[in-house]
Amino acid sequence: MKLRTLALCHLLSEGNFKYTVLQENARAEVDNVRAFDGDINVENAMIIIRGEDIAKMARLNGNSNVILWFREGKKPENMENKRYIKSATISIESGSPEKLLNYLYKQTASLNRWEMQLDLLSEKSRNYQDLIDCSDPITSEALSLIDKDFAYVAYSIEKSKTNGYLEKMVNNGRVSDETVSQLISTPGFEKIDKIKSVFEFEDDYVFIARNIFYNKKYVGRLLMMASDDSVLNEYNKMVLGVVANYVEKMYSKEGSFYLSRETSGKLEEYMKASLEGKSINQNFWEQALGEKGWKISDGFRLMIFDVAYRREKKVHAGYLCPQIENMWKFAVGVEIKDWVVVLLNQRLLEKSFEQSLAYFVRNSLLVAGISNRFDDFSKMTDYMAQARAAIDIGIWKDPHLWYYYFSDYVLDYIKNRVTEQMSPESLEHPALKKLKEYDDKNNSDYYESLKFFIKTKFNMTAAADLAFVHRTTFIKRIEKVVELTDLDLDDWDTRMLLMLSYSLMDEK
Repeated sequence: MKLRTLALCHLLSEGNFKYTVLQENARAEVDNVRAFDGDINVENAMIIIRGEDIAKMARLNGNSNVILWFREGKKPENMENKRYIKSATISIESGSPEKLLNYLYKQTASLNRWEMQLDLLSEKSRNYQDLIDCSDPITSEALSLIDKDFAYVAYSIEKSKTNGYLEKMVNNGRVSDETVSQLISTPGFEKIDKIKSVFEFEDDYVFIARNIFYNKKYVGRLLMMASDDSVLNEYNKMVLGVVANYVEKMYSKEGSFYLSRETSGKLEEYMKASLEGKSINQNFWEQALGEKGWKISDGFRLMIFDVAYRREKKVHAGYLCPQIENMWKFAVGVEIKDWVVVLLNQRLLEKSFEQSLAYFVRNSLLVAGISNRFDDFSKMTDYMAQARAAIDIGIWKDPHLWYYYFSDYVLDYIKNRVTEQMSPESLEHPALKKLKEYDDKNNSDYYESLKFFIKTKFNMTAAADLAFVHRTTFIKRIEKVVELTDLDLDDWDTRMLLMLSYSLMDEK
C-alpha cells in the first residue's frame, strides 16, 4: 500500500503525533516503515531517525523516501544542502521513535490487508457493493459509485444514513433530480468526464472524485464529500484512487455495473423501432401493452423531454427514463434523437400529473411537449412530431411555461408550415386586398368590419357592438363588402380562408 506524504500526515494526526512538514516531495511514495540503521540503500520507505543520526541521512541513495525525524536537538546547520532534502522530510515533535514505529507498523499492515481484500474481491466477487463495504473502515467519509446516467451502483449505506447523504442526494436509487440538474447545468460539467486522475469539483458541496473508464470510455464515477481538512482530503484521494483501480478491474472483467440487468420490455423495444420509422404489427402492440395490463383503447399521448437551455447538450436519458417510470406508473420512456420520448396512458393518468410534471421539468431544467391523444400506433412518428412542434412553438410563444400541449398550438403550427415557402401576403384572400385598397382611397372601414363579422361567428348584433355602430349600419357595411368583393359568405371554404388570412396578417 503506497502512501504519499500528506496521506501519511493524516495517519500521524490520527495517532496524535505532532509534526511539521519540512520538505514535501510529490514523487515520494512509501509502502513500509523502518528505523534508520545506517543502511544507505533504502527506497519507498518511511524512515524513522533520531536527531543524533540526522547527518547520516546525507548518504541515503533513495529519493522516494519519507524521513520522519525526531527533533532531539536544534535543526542541523545547512540542512538544505544535504542529499536527503530530495526526499520528503517530516519533523516529529511528540512521542517516541518506538511508539511511532509500532503505530505505523499497525497502520501500514491494516492498509495492506485492505488492499489484499480488494484484490481478492475484484477477482472473486461480482458485486461492487463489496468493494465499498470493504473500504468503509479505511476512511470516515461515505463512498459512492454512480454510473454515467447518475444511477447509484453502490454506496456506504450506514455512513450515508448517518450524515444525511441519502436524504439529500438519493431518490429511488439515483442521484436526486435537483442535484443532477445543478450538475449538468454547471459550465464545463461535461469536460470532467474526461479527467483521468482524482479531482475535486463543486456544486452545493465539494466532492473528491475519480472517473471510471472502460475501453477508454467514461462509464461512471467514484466519489466522496471533501473535508475542510486538506490533509484528510489527501488521504481520501489516495483511498479513492485505490478503490477506483479495483472498480475498473472488476468492470473490465464483467463489462457492466449491472450484472443481472433486465433487458428492455417489448413495449420499449417497439416504441424505439416505431419512432425510428419501422412498421410494427398491431397484434405486437396489443401484446406489448398487455404485458403492462394496458389496452390500445386506453388512449395515449407522446411526451418529449428536451433541455431547457441550449448550453445543455443532452438530457441524460439513462437517468431520466427510470426516474420517469418510478414517478409515473402510467408512463414508459425511451431515448430517441437525444430526446426522452414518453408514452402516457391516458386512462391511468393521475389527476396530479400536471402538477408533478411542472415540478419535475423545473427542477430538471427540462421542457416538455405533449401530443394529441391517439390510439393508432401506426402513426407514432406523427405524434412525436406534434410533441416536438409543441416545444418549438411553445418556447417561442410562451417562454414562461415549462410544458406545452400541441393542441394549444395547432393553428400556429399550420400557419408556420404554410408560410415556410410563401409569404402571408401571397396567401391572403384576394377579397381582403380589395377591401384594404378601397378603405385607403375612401377612408372607410370595410376590412375591419368583415374581420369583426368573422370574429363574432357571423353574428351581426355582436359584430356591430365590436364596431360601436348600430346593427342596421353594420348590416349595410357587410352588404357593401359583398358588393365590392363578390364574396359568398355562406360558403365553408370561403369562410375558412378568410379566417386564416386574417390570422396570418395579424401576426405578420
